[in-house]
Amino acid sequence: MVEEGGDQGEGVARVNNRLPAPRPTCGTNWIAEAPVRLDWLVEDVVGGVRRQAPEHIYQLQVDEPLVVIGDEERLAQLLRNLLENAAKHTPPGTTVTVRLQRSGGSALLTVADSGPGIAAEHLPHIWDRYYRVDKVRSRAAGGTGLGLPIVKYIAEAHGGRVDVASEVGVGTTFTVELPLAPEAAAPARQPAEPWRA
Repeated sequence: MVEEGGDQGEGVARVNNRLPAPRPTCGTNWIAEAPVRLDWLVEDVVGGVRRQAPEHIYQLQVDEPLVVIGDEERLAQLLRNLLENAAKHTPPGTTVTVRLQRSGGSALLTVADSGPGIAAEHLPHIWDRYYRVDKVRSRAAGGTGLGLPIVKYIAEAHGGRVDVASEVGVGTTFTVELPLAPEAAAPARQPAEPWRA
């Protein structure tokens, strides 16, 4: 399935980081463990961001239903943070592509933009708390320097990882890899029953 578009709203920053930032000293007790239909979650989050941040075009590609074991709210926060990061650091009117696909026993979630990119010397530090590549623009956009560290922490708390590839003048791609649930795991929620007269 492929979708794209933008709707009216107030801006992605207002919907992001509803949950408090996880602390590295708190372990993973704050992570719920339940089956999560990742394809449903991605569709919900991207749909919400389209309404809240119409200045960008969001293209969504979901290859198939995928289930992971984890915390639905935290995983939604992870994706919102990546979308907020893309919106802050790319010009209005550019496209942000979100793709969910299977790779062996893992789910791969990628968020790619066609913005200015990140210089190689900054890449090792973007996971550091409060680190900003562009301090002036980040402050103007209301950035805290916590979005990407939270992404990394949530991914690792789910037994996964996050990587980044970037080229100056071309764009940036974040890839989150999460282990898939066993085949027998039930989805976190069921689709609504069809209405019958």
